[in-house]
Amino acid sequence: MSQFDNDIQRRLTRLEDIQKIKDLKSKYAQFLDNGYDPDGIAGLFAEGGKWIIENKEITGKDAVKEQCRKLIKAQPWSFHNITPYDIHIDADGDHARGNFYVIALLTIRNKNGEDGAYILPGVFNDEFVKKGDQWFFSKVEAFIKQSAPWTEGWVRGGFSKGFFDLDKLLLFSCRLFLKK
Repeated sequence: MSQFDNDIQRRLTRLEDIQKIKDLKSKYAQFLDNGYDPDGIAGLFAEGGKWIIENKEITGKDAVKEQCRKLIKAQPWSFHNITPYDIHIDADGDHARGNFYVIALLTIRNKNGEDGAYILPGVFNDEFVKKGDQWFFSKVEAFIKQSAPWTEGWVRGGFSKGFFDLDKLLLFSCRLFLKK
């Protein structure tokens, strides 16, 4: 192969890898919205992968599965719209970083079993590793920019800290419903 052919092949591989990473993140959103599918979500992570949401770190596939089981109890319905805005493949071709915007619509259940509708915008700063020709998450890190009850909107009802701390989330949900 000529230098030109090698350059074309390298560039094509890079574009294919970026698309595979977008597809991986799309599968992630689909599994979240399919009842926080524990096996599906965990299968997207490399061994020892980290799932970090608002500084709460989960490490390993078993821990990811357990967190999914907790999330479905507190959030029985979700719709995640995730958009990539920056994906970089490292020079070695086997590691990458990506940043994504997310807007999620969530049903959050409080301790009394009452459901509330929420909107949540945020950002993911993820890291990826390539095994063979398949990409996996080595780290998914979410930063929640705001979360608010749908009925109050983000101006009156927004908050961000501790959103994914399930104890604080449930306590917050109870307080909202007790106001009514």
